[in-house]
Amino acid sequence: MRVTARDGVPLHTVDFGGGHPVLLAQGGWVGTWELWQQVFELLPGWRTVGFDHRGAGESPADADAITPEALVSDVFDVMDARGIERCVIAGESQGALVALLAVLAQPDRFDGLVLVGGLTSYVVTDATKDFASALQVDYEAALQGFAELCAPDDVDGYYTRWGFDILRRARPAAALRLLEVLDGVDVSSRLTELELPVLAIHGSRDAVAPIADMRAAVQRIPSAELVVLDGAGHVPSFTQPAAVADALRARFAAGGPRRDGPSTGAEASFRP
Repeated sequence: MRVTARDGVPLHTVDFGGGHPVLLAQGGWVGTWELWQQVFELLPGWRTVGFDHRGAGESPADADAITPEALVSDVFDVMDARGIERCVIAGESQGALVALLAVLAQPDRFDGLVLVGGLTSYVVTDATKDFASALQVDYEAALQGFAELCAPDDVDGYYTRWGFDILRRARPAAALRLLEVLDGVDVSSRLTELELPVLAIHGSRDAVAPIADMRAAVQRIPSAELVVLDGAGHVPSFTQPAAVADALRARFAAGGPRRDGPSTGAEASFRP
């Protein structure tokens, strides 16, 4: 169902099930809700809601309409339109940073936070600028290279092909804007404010978001757990959905999130 953001931008959403917990998820950069599709299928009894953030997939937006404030307000517009008072919010890559911003803005709306291949700060680097240049020279070739970089655990090319098809739906101008829109956003100094259960899931072979940064981040969060998926890349919600669903079930049981554990910085590592 299409939801209209407060500034008129159309947001593509999907909504499955009607149980508890309620999970709201989004992708990163120009990744769509499909990065969570298989995880949703593996969570029977949950209500799972996904959306394409502005500029990605079926939520087209002009580049000048893509701002950090709009990306955060879209979270609440989707929640309100879908009748979600509280939920566990999940984001992948840049979407994890947007989810963090939303939780810090209105913590009373969330029961938990899930960061997959996540970031707590974003800076446009020379590598980012080189990638932006590559997108302008040959958009589809650059997207193909990025899809391959994100999925080193894709043994037969299935997820790389699917991922490429997801990425190429974004308009080039929106993709370029989304590369730099969060430049300078840094919430690392505010992580101690998080009072809700936090689950970080990271692939050991993530070449986009350094795992060392997330290990440092979870040390600052009062109730955080880091699950490292051995051999997984940047998008384990996409390439290792069963392992991600298992971690979600373990952290957010049907009776409600575990607010009394685990201790800060707890880490589990296993091979999907």
